Amino acid sequence: GVQTCALPICWARGYEIEKWIHNQTEDYNYAILDDTYDMLDYQKSRVVHVDGAIGLTTRNIEELRKIFLGE
Repeated sequence: GVQTCALPICWARGYEIEKWIHNQTEDYNYAILDDTYDMLDYQKSRVVHVDGAIGLTTRNIEELRKIFLGE
């Protein structure tokens, strides 16, 4: 697979996302689309798990809608 961690030791992808979030200077709303489950506990409510073998589904899109609308 493709390694997306920029850290010397690739712990959880959640740490890399956390670093990115803390570097943002403007207000934002976000969702995490991923085919793994290696996120930090506080990020889990924003994760949409996408099956790498299937791709984005209608169910995934509904989950994204709920995240962005705060439902």
